[in-house]
Amino acid sequence: MAYEYADRRRGMILGFCALLVLVVSGITALLLGFEKIGSALLGAAIIGTVIGTFVHGRRSSSDDDEPSEGEKPGLLKRLLSAIGG
Repeated sequence: MAYEYADRRRGMILGFCALLVLVVSGITALLLGFEKIGSALLGAAIIGTVIGTFVHGRRSSSDDDEPSEGEKPGLLKRLLSAIGG
């Protein structure tokens, strides 16, 4: 468990560093007069951040397949468990 935590933390740090590199490179390119390259780099940073947030949110919600204590399962899960025995 400790290794998984360390691996996730390292991934978040590396992802943040990559985001900073994209933003700094995009701003630098814009300041040097390369509008298309700069805007592409900044656009990639923005789109990557937004898509990453949605993917992370979807994974987090799909990891909780079992209801917590005191929480009723959904109708589909109750039907499937009744049919399956």
